[in-house]
Amino acid sequence: MGREIPVKPASEVIKLSVTEKSHPFGGALYQVRPMDLASYGYVEEEYLLSGDAKIYTWPEGQKYAGIEREGAKYTTRFLIRKPADPAKFSGTVVVEMFNWARGYDRAIALWGNCHKYMMREGDAWVGVSVRANVIDNLRKFDEERYGRLSYENPIPKEHRLDRSQSNTYHDDYTDPDRENGLTWDMYSQLGMLFKEQSERNPLYGYSVKAVVGTGATAGDLATYVAAVDPVSCREDGSPIYDGYLIFMTGAPGNVNQYEEKLHHLDERCKFYGKVPLMRVYTCRDMLGGGMHPDWAYMQRRNDSNEAGNYYRSYEIAGTGLMLKYTYYTEPSHEDVEKMGLKIVNGRTWKAWSEEDLATFEFPTRYALDAALDNLKKWILDGTNPPSTKPYETEQVYPATVLSMDELGNVKGGMRLPYLEVPAYHFKTDATASPLEPEILAKLYNGKEDYVEKVKNSVQSCLEKKLLIKEDADAIIQEAENCTFWNK
Repeated sequence: MGREIPVKPASEVIKLSVTEKSHPFGGALYQVRPMDLASYGYVEEEYLLSGDAKIYTWPEGQKYAGIEREGAKYTTRFLIRKPADPAKFSGTVVVEMFNWARGYDRAIALWGNCHKYMMREGDAWVGVSVRANVIDNLRKFDEERYGRLSYENPIPKEHRLDRSQSNTYHDDYTDPDRENGLTWDMYSQLGMLFKEQSERNPLYGYSVKAVVGTGATAGDLATYVAAVDPVSCREDGSPIYDGYLIFMTGAPGNVNQYEEKLHHLDERCKFYGKVPLMRVYTCRDMLGGGMHPDWAYMQRRNDSNEAGNYYRSYEIAGTGLMLKYTYYTEPSHEDVEKMGLKIVNGRTWKAWSEEDLATFEFPTRYALDAALDNLKKWILDGTNPPSTKPYETEQVYPATVLSMDELGNVKGGMRLPYLEVPAYHFKTDATASPLEPEILAKLYNGKEDYVEKVKNSVQSCLEKKLLIKEDADAIIQEAENCTFWNK
């Protein structure tokens, strides 16, 4: 464990109003598919959060981050969705770092996948803007609403290090006049806010039992958990966050604007959590050369229930990047275009077509629902979550490839009924295609046989805690309604 230093609380929390002319970017009513939270018994609020942040440094050979500079100012914004009735609150707050890769906020980790589960449970969800590129675009979207947002680099230009040859400097998302390293203390102060006994806490009057950090944000949350969380605590010495679920991505990224991100073979990539830590991976996170060339395969470590060295890893068989299911909870096309984002970071921005959306994809949300459910039990009552096997691989680094079965599906990993009782070829880009009729005929003696095998597999997953009941029921219903044998 590192030498923990109490983090100062945020200096200011301001609630933003909603009017006919001004609304939250990414608000539930302004998603691709608008969501009426009131019908779930939920309300949504938006706040500005301001404070003083430290700039950290994490040189090679140093296990945890150290302090390079203090007193840097920031202002960001966050959304919160919570039960309207405090009596229906579960006690769990999920604080999600928004993904920023397209230049605007997307909740592609847990809200995008697990919103139905969280609202059934009565959890509160928080989404926070964590990168300067998004903050600048939010100001373009609504200057009056977001004009105070700032991640300004506190180091005067004449004193900044020359990183013109570094991979950080040439990162498309890096602006030398901004400092993304302000994120770490901001994220600490946000987590602390929900444990405050004060009226500025958006959950004041709610009984908070656990604050969970999550995100699918390149290496940001991995950086926080590996480098900053071990040296940070609340004023009473207790943890700021009670557990973490990191979805996708591999190695920690940059701790500040100037230092290089960790190489994927750096031993610091194999970090454990001082509080319960889960990593949930897709097939496309494991190797190099793709959209996530992080080589998470090289960062594997054993699952652990040891206090202060917690870890659980789930490598979901059958899934990949670019999930269509989360698209419906992304900000509306109209609001994205108000930012001027026809082109985002050199890539054309376009929506999924109706044809795309109609095709089947692996329901990653079921694996994430189970992971979050197990994480909460790990935190709240000490119930150790299940372990699963990793993906099977062939050859050695850097020529490693995933092992595939005769259907083209990955071997090993966290296997839900879709892999154990297959009806699809699942590709590592998250797309799927139905098995050919002649293959189905070899695997199953008609529809009744297929449905019975699905039910048996579902029961096995329930017993192993790899599914929650609602998702198990949905898988069985899907099998009973399938039309494979009608062709």
